[in-house]
Amino acid sequence: MADKKKATRGGGAKHATNDLRDKVERLVFEKSALQSRLRELPLRHQEVVNGLKAQVEELQGKLAQPHALEHVLHKVSHGIMDLYLEVRDRKEMRDAAVITRDKDSMARTSPSVLLSMLRTHLRADLASHEDCELDLRAQLKLAASENARHISALQDRMAS
Repeated sequence: MADKKKATRGGGAKHATNDLRDKVERLVFEKSALQSRLRELPLRHQEVVNGLKAQVEELQGKLAQPHALEHVLHKVSHGIMDLYLEVRDRKEMRDAAVITRDKDSMARTSPSVLLSMLRTHLRADLASHEDCELDLRAQLKLAASENARHISALQDRMAS
């Protein structure tokens, strides 16, 4: 029995040694895997940071777009307003104070309304010019026919 205990102890010691050796090998392997992952962390961290920086830049660009469009809309609106005032005031000599007051009130008007006002004014001016052109053509035709009659009468007079 004592031999059995010694054999068990000896076998148990070998077994325990093997278990400890296996645990050490596993721990060394885990340590090496953890060290490898630890070395990769700064690279992954930098990738994440770079990705987040790119997203921030993209979002800032998208945020700047409405401001840029608003600036363009503001410039176009003022351009339409100035064109409308120039076309409207071309025929009439207006007081500078009246023009400034009109400009201030139009500055609060939406660009689509200003564009509509300009379109309406231009159409009315075009219609007026067309009417004047038709009147001038009629006068020209009448003058030409009167001249033709006058020339015919003079020729008749010279012939007699």
